Amino acid sequence: MKKTSLYTLPVLCACLLLGSSKPVGGADGTTAELEAALATIEAVEIGSDVRFLSSDDLAGRDTPGPGLKLAARFIQARIQRLGFKPGAGEDFLQEYPLRHRAIDLSRSAFSVETSAGESLRLRFDEDYLFTNGEVWDHTIEAGLIGAGKGEREDIEGRDYSGKWALCVDSGRHAGLRRRLLMQAGAVGVIVLPNAELPDQKRREKIRRSAMWAKRGSIEFPEAELEKVTVERPAADYFHQVYLTEAGFNQLAARIGSSNVEELAIPGRQLDWTAKDERFLPGEGGVIEVENVCGFWPGSEPELARDVILISAHYDHVGTRDGKIYNGADDNASGTSGLLAIAEALATHGPLRRSVMLIWVSAEEKGLFGSQAWVESPTLPPGSRAICNINIDMIGRNEPGELYITPSENHRKFNTLGKLAAEFSPLEGFEELGDADAYYERSDHANFARMGIPVAFLFNGEHEDYHQPTDTYEKIDTDKIRRVSRLVLRMIAALQSDNLDL
Repeated sequence: MKKTSLYTLPVLCACLLLGSSKPVGGADGTTAELEAALATIEAVEIGSDVRFLSSDDLAGRDTPGPGLKLAARFIQARIQRLGFKPGAGEDFLQEYPLRHRAIDLSRSAFSVETSAGESLRLRFDEDYLFTNGEVWDHTIEAGLIGAGKGEREDIEGRDYSGKWALCVDSGRHAGLRRRLLMQAGAVGVIVLPNAELPDQKRREKIRRSAMWAKRGSIEFPEAELEKVTVERPAADYFHQVYLTEAGFNQLAARIGSSNVEELAIPGRQLDWTAKDERFLPGEGGVIEVENVCGFWPGSEPELARDVILISAHYDHVGTRDGKIYNGADDNASGTSGLLAIAEALATHGPLRRSVMLIWVSAEEKGLFGSQAWVESPTLPPGSRAICNINIDMIGRNEPGELYITPSENHRKFNTLGKLAAEFSPLEGFEELGDADAYYERSDHANFARMGIPVAFLFNGEHEDYHQPTDTYEKIDTDKIRRVSRLVLRMIAALQSDNLDL
């Protein structure tokens, strides 16, 4: 309990005698309720949220991933405890489908059968690799013909129709090799490792492609999922398989030769059959992802139909090469700022207009969470969204550095930008910078497609952007506090009768 100065007792007693139960408004014209709400937003509490959301336990909050689900339930529990209404019908979680194209490691393989009937099954990533763009459901089986080092003189004038081309990795002309072999009718190419190849960067590039193939790619379904197929006819596809040293050693042991150049003599007919089998996980690769939506109803029947949307994405990019990309600034900062705004609204009580807080997922995959919400808004019947304020990366760089789009230089400049400019000095941001280059790069871009005005607050990029070094220790929690207070001031200013957006 705080001590009370004896000098304040007469004043306190006088207030009680006069029946005053609320603090007076601030010098800047804020109401007593807003002052109390602003005071609720504290750097220490924000820091606790950022620390958890960017911890290794959430493994970078990838879409999809268990860390993302844990973050969603953390957010849901908080706003439910604060008294928010479910913002997605009867639930706080808005589920939406995405297509996930990735290799099913348990089913996919590359196999070779020799003339003696011996077969060898190679494992993806350990024994063979291929690039990320080659993730489709398919199986193809064909014989092999040598193609040297895949150079023009090794391929032109020879018929590879319906066969695999077998070549030694030259480190050059991969695109030309592919084009020449396609013209020659080959179904694909098997590239043997070259121990003398000095280009380690190229090998690492292929290895990274394998990592992406395992992780897969996320796509927003452009049609009803039952009408969408992730299959592609093998005949329309050119396969590129790269054997690792481990894979080639197994193959060499079976065929009794480790001389790669001899095996790949141009035009040499090899009495082997190779089969490439690739499968995607699940039922057509469909996954369910979640946005978290909390609704704060307005108090006046007519104005309460107007809904102010406040958004932040809570996902990040996950784990790569065994390293966790914690995403403390991107965007545990905005996620925690939105939680602080939720606490402040609970302290304030109902406003005249309604507020919907939306934590969207899959922003890093292509703004898919906000796209899903915009295409299927979870608003109460009779309500309409009137504007959106989006916060993303608000906890780094200089304390007074903050950017906005649309700025006054942008053709979409609106009342939200004017309010942000008016209130930002109160929170230590003397002048808002121009972030118009990012107008299409975060979730506000989708909300703008609803035909409503938007504002995006952002602290700018830094050297840790999308790096495993974007960690909690580098976060300025007081800056998140001040940006959150700025957003709350803007929400309060949007309560007037004759609002002109």
